[in-house]
Amino acid sequence: MRPKILVVDDDPHILQTLQMRLESLGYDSLTASDGKKGMDICKAKEPDVVMLDLRLPVQSGWEFLKEIKQTLPMTEVIILTAEASIEGAVNAIKEGAYDYLTKPLDSHRLRIVLEKALE
Repeated sequence: MRPKILVVDDDPHILQTLQMRLESLGYDSLTASDGKKGMDICKAKEPDVVMLDLRLPVQSGWEFLKEIKQTLPMTEVIILTAEASIEGAVNAIKEGAYDYLTKPLDSHRLRIVLEKALE
């Protein structure tokens, strides 16, 4: 069974690009354009990994991260952000995120982080 990866981002281009990239790496990919839709998908499909943008409409990435770690603690969360900061990365890890990647995503680093998160 292929691992399920959910991408939660409000940028349709990023959703489409990541969905194609994940499928080419052999993963089943799911997408959501806001935190509320993402949480609904998490509860229904229980993805193995969530790739999460922090700036989201309806429910922020931070709120989503807290909720997913309470609801599905075994689901790993990889933060995606265009605004990288040491403080942001530290806060994300403290809140339970597995890793923190900056946009635009490096394909090689993405593959390595996903493989490790799924172990």
